[in-house]
Amino acid sequence: MKAYNKNKNDEEGNFIKEYLDFVLWHYTVIDGFWFLGVSEAVGQKKAEEIVEVVWKNAAKLAARDIKRRFSIDKKGLEGLYESLRLFPMAKMVGYEFEQKPNELILTVPKCSAQMARIRHGLNEFVCKPMHFALFNAFAQEIDPAIDIKCVFAPPDPHPKDLFCKWIFHMK
Repeated sequence: MKAYNKNKNDEEGNFIKEYLDFVLWHYTVIDGFWFLGVSEAVGQKKAEEIVEVVWKNAAKLAARDIKRRFSIDKKGLEGLYESLRLFPMAKMVGYEFEQKPNELILTVPKCSAQMARIRHGLNEFVCKPMHFALFNAFAQEIDPAIDIKCVFAPPDPHPKDLFCKWIFHMK
């Protein structure tokens, strides 16, 4: 990120974008350090269980807040897509979406959390149960008729260029 230049950034309208990028990056950093600290204190498996509860609750609250703040009244996959695009984690993690007539596909080509662990000589952490809880809580808040399927997510084997893949569809 470039240094803040009030006149240049304000004139170009880039200050808010730069600041949001900064906030989301630090949100990611805090989440990573929090997880590492909890893992050191109580062990990896217990940390994974705790982070599952944390993100499940955070996702439910975020979906509710996104609907209210951005007046999203749509249900189904369309409402889910509109809401997930505004979920801070979508930007933090780099969710990619593919809309099909009867499903919404979410993929993560570059997971910063997993990539950081690999860079530091750590194994990928088991995030599949956490993301299932997160995505399910978020989707249920949008429309209880949405169902979710994990195609793969760590600890599952996955392609080098894709960490996880999830499919949302109507029950």
